[in-house]
Amino acid sequence: MYWTETKGIGGKIKRRPEDFIVEEIKDGRVWKIGYSPLERISDLFVRGEGEHVHATLVKRNRNTLDVLREIAKKLGIAVRYLGYAGLKDKRALTAQRISIPRKYFKKVKLKDAFLKNFSHERRKIRIGSLAGNRFTVIIRGIRRKKPLFEFMRYERLPNLFGEQRFGGNESMGLKLLRGEVKRRRLPMERMYVDAYQAWVFNRVLNKLGWDAPRYIALPGYKRWDEYTLEELRKDGVKPEDFRRFKARGDWRRSFFKPRWLGYKFFDGDLLLRFELPKGSYATVLLRELMKSG
Repeated sequence: MYWTETKGIGGKIKRRPEDFIVEEIKDGRVWKIGYSPLERISDLFVRGEGEHVHATLVKRNRNTLDVLREIAKKLGIAVRYLGYAGLKDKRALTAQRISIPRKYFKKVKLKDAFLKNFSHERRKIRIGSLAGNRFTVIIRGIRRKKPLFEFMRYERLPNLFGEQRFGGNESMGLKLLRGEVKRRRLPMERMYVDAYQAWVFNRVLNKLGWDAPRYIALPGYKRWDEYTLEELRKDGVKPEDFRRFKARGDWRRSFFKPRWLGYKFFDGDLLLRFELPKGSYATVLLRELMKSG
């Protein structure tokens, strides 16, 4: 099922990690994947004041959490001491800000990743504390060009969670909420419940279509609406069931509007640059544009 009526341009994404570049927008600037000579000189010293060191993590073809675990291991601390605003795609080249407690900080060598742009800051970076992300994507082997211009005219697109949010985790989240599996109080359990919340959101938005309200609830023990409550009942879940996992719930926009920055056709491929607000998925936009199945 596709939401938009334009013909698909076809093609494939993520043939190589460099085909999918993600650069975090935070603190009024875009944090880049490159590392200029001036940046290298500046990084000889860590400036500023505060109990945390902020740095840009650049990684290639690696999972964000895996890199954070590697950093924590080399610093001899638990990964919970590290701060980050969000997870980035694995099969990609990405840049994002992270924070490390100053008293534990040292420069470390990483596999297929590095740190740069060091500064002392007062606060730890928290989940969600970003404005959005800038994407530079190469779509290989497109079949059509004209649908791109028609697609760019859409004022809004469905703010669905991308497939990478799930991976079957939503089913485990449902079982945990129903009490069908024994709790082990592991951090992964909350991730399963988060995936279930996202799955319910997607079900509601796909059901309501373009007539959906401006916001739909991510269900929890503090947040729900008539639409999500109906889906919870179908699954045999009550809002109170989320309390055991400290999942309060939240409100999420039903639609988003991309900011188009540019495009270039070359040798049957398309280079596309755009920005999305935090929490919106480039893969959702690209699925609607490409319609490649």
